[in-house]
Amino acid sequence: MPLYLVQEDQVEIGSVSRKTAAAFYRPQLDVVRFFAFLAVFIHHAIPRTGSGSARETFADSMGFGLCLFFVLSAYLITLLLTREHEATGSINMGAFYVRRILRIWPLYLLGLSIGVARAFHHSVLHEQKTWFIAALLFAGNLVIPGAILMSHLWSISIEEQFYLFFPASCRFFGLRGMLVIACILILLSNLTLIHLAHIQADPDVSIWFNSFVQFEMFATGILLALADRSLPRWSVPVSLFVVAACIGGWMLAAGHFHLKSMGSKADSAASLCSGYALVAIACGLLIVAFQQLPSPRPFIYFGRISYGLYVFHLPVLAAVTSHVHGLAGSALTLLLTFGVAAISYRYFETPFLRLKRRFERIETFAP
Repeated sequence: MPLYLVQEDQVEIGSVSRKTAAAFYRPQLDVVRFFAFLAVFIHHAIPRTGSGSARETFADSMGFGLCLFFVLSAYLITLLLTREHEATGSINMGAFYVRRILRIWPLYLLGLSIGVARAFHHSVLHEQKTWFIAALLFAGNLVIPGAILMSHLWSISIEEQFYLFFPASCRFFGLRGMLVIACILILLSNLTLIHLAHIQADPDVSIWFNSFVQFEMFATGILLALADRSLPRWSVPVSLFVVAACIGGWMLAAGHFHLKSMGSKADSAASLCSGYALVAIACGLLIVAFQQLPSPRPFIYFGRISYGLYVFHLPVLAAVTSHVHGLAGSALTLLLTFGVAAISYRYFETPFLRLKRRFERIETFAP
């Protein structure tokens, strides 16, 4: 069964004339999205004290689910831009940014509004306004958020920073330039890690929130997309083994290289660079492995609503765990988050997704 189908067709929708590959959709990648969210949820739901126990190391490592989101985002964007260039001979920058705005901004702004409303209700908006202003300008990772509801949306700032320059660079340098861009991003990331190690920056704050550090994940996604047609094909048992090995790699990065350890200081530059390279490689291998595995329908759906799951899980967690603690609180949080995300997807996000399809030059899955 092929992973992608390309059928050229000239289509006129609104003001966008395009040749389109009408059936570019991989349900396995929705499962990857859900896996990434589930990892982030575990990271946030399991309390940690910095004891260094196996349980806490596992919880720390699940934070790399966010890196998986970054790798997957760059992988998909690169695939779509490559196919758009092959089908039309160019990249429509205006259509790209309209699609990104319609997909990301509505739910993002809703999430920020929830955070502002809560801060106002608790009379702490004045103290938190700097972060909310930064987040509104997609610079939320540049201001250390602290204990602010919705502060996990700092990751959207890094996504938008990547989107700001990558499509323009592809259009200017061409498809071959994508490889150069990926190499430049990896170089910048490692130079930044060397500098941060020299000043003994906090791995879980200053290093983790740094745009250039996380750009290594986007570079990994770009390289993975460029090699897409020659990626290995594994059996299901081998793919499951790779998934388990990648989780082990995340735990090694958290436990040995201390990339997500609370209260620790940066190790050597070699340790930081090796640790983040390990995380990036593991994320790339997870995407390859999941594309060889079955895709259960519920997991596909959970992947489709994963943006809402990510946006809403922390406010739901805060509300639930103030009354219900332990495993019961985490389980209830997960169920309620699914419900809220499903409602958001059906009644809030879907109208914007339908509008977004008018600007697609490479058709993807219809909501």
